[in-house]
Amino acid sequence: MIKSKDRTSAARRLLPLWKVIGHLRGLAILTVVVNHAAFFGVMQYRFSHGQVTSCRAPFGIPWESVMPGWVALQELTRFCVPLFLVLAGHYVAGFSRTWTTIWSQARKLLFPFLFWSLLAWGYTAWFHPPGWKSGEFLARLLLGETQAGYYFIPLILQYYVLAHWAVPWVKRKPVSALSISAILQLSWIGFNYFAVSVRGGVIDFPWMLDPLPECGFPRFFFFFIFGIWIGNYPGRLKSLIDGRGPVLFVLALMSAVLLLGEHGVIFHTIRKPGAEIELWKAFLAMAQWKVTTSLWSLAVILLLFRLGQLDLLSGKWMWRLGGWAYVIYILNWPCLQPVVDLLGSWTIDPGLHGLVFLVLCALGVFLPLLILSVVRRWLPWARGVLGYS
Repeated sequence: MIKSKDRTSAARRLLPLWKVIGHLRGLAILTVVVNHAAFFGVMQYRFSHGQVTSCRAPFGIPWESVMPGWVALQELTRFCVPLFLVLAGHYVAGFSRTWTTIWSQARKLLFPFLFWSLLAWGYTAWFHPPGWKSGEFLARLLLGETQAGYYFIPLILQYYVLAHWAVPWVKRKPVSALSISAILQLSWIGFNYFAVSVRGGVIDFPWMLDPLPECGFPRFFFFFIFGIWIGNYPGRLKSLIDGRGPVLFVLALMSAVLLLGEHGVIFHTIRKPGAEIELWKAFLAMAQWKVTTSLWSLAVILLLFRLGQLDLLSGKWMWRLGGWAYVIYILNWPCLQPVVDLLGSWTIDPGLHGLVFLVLCALGVFLPLLILSVVRRWLPWARGVLGYS
């Protein structure tokens, strides 16, 4: 039997929610870096005007030797965006939702997004001529496709605006808000299943149907609302995860198996037997919108909250990474793309592809921080283009 004093001591060892969130933000950006490094370092294909023109092996490495590991790494790190949106929902639950405040928050994201998108336009025109025409650039800008992962900016901007109504909605009717947001997200996913079946040739249609854009707000709406719910009812989250670490681990493990299994089913269904692997079909199969991706993300997020609560994710370096998250995110592509373009012109020994991946992970963190350090020291007036105040 546990003495009362021991129970009190154990309770005090649990980190408060705000500390857990600080560590989770650092973990989330680290996962983004790993995800992008895997994409760039192990899957370097040639693009021209947004179309795949070659399916040669990345860095001279045969596709078959890297496909299983690359798929697993890409799929299992996809919880990072839902995690960021849960943290964003928790954040907006506590700030003033006047339009002045919303604009103040949006502006910190918008100006760096515009600056580095323009830089990408120039870089593409210079190194991959003829680059994008004005209309294509504007379309990419609106959809967040100027640089890898930039769809998150128009996505989060929509959520900041929606927070004006979403936060009081969650406060008044939490069950209704969670249920409706889940239905919207599942509807978005359902449409994309249909689109993939059409594009993959599973359904014979005389026209092609594209999946919905990545930046559409229903895509991750449940996770944002879930974050607002946590911000308003932290005690309910604690009661949900307290003492359930082993159960959450098993749920995460089961959802990981389902996620990788669904990828295999989709990919082998839409791939023609004996045909060369088509990159766009691989992307459709690994898309972030799958039902199992949402299940995996939710299970991992709950497990991470529990691990953080038990002080198993702490560390000053993780906390500081969380503080630099936007800088690392916004500079990830500008720092890695030139390196990848250089590596793409070489043939690297297959045994070194793991080293290339690790190097890109390191560069994805340290190059943005190096740029931040230089700007803070010698160009403080330019901190706004890094999203750092």
